[in-house]
Amino acid sequence: MENEYEYNFDKITEIDGGLKYFHEVFPQSIGFEKKGFDDAGGKGSHCKLNKTKGIWYFKDFKSGDKALHCAGHCMIANSLSYPKALEFLYGLYCLTKDAVVLNKPAVTFKEITVQPS
Repeated sequence: MENEYEYNFDKITEIDGGLKYFHEVFPQSIGFEKKGFDDAGGKGSHCKLNKTKGIWYFKDFKSGDKALHCAGHCMIANSLSYPKALEFLYGLYCLTKDAVVLNKPAVTFKEITVQPS
């Protein structure tokens, strides 16, 4: 069964891996991506952005929560579903919708007919 889906996270990761989103949400992170920053504007650096395999992740060491990519953070911060978070990010990045097929079989099989000899 195939499901059509209008938004694709890969398109965001191809642009900048989600860094633009984090700079929008945490402007104090600009220039401090890997050094650490405070998300509340106080003293100390308990938040960090880290790039892994082309995707930026936000980690708040004070909260103990796991690291989140931009769609994951958007979901939690705005109480959105994954498709709605991607829709929000598409708006931020001025991207157009795609028709992405999920659950597409990786291999197709053809029927083999044997001719009698």
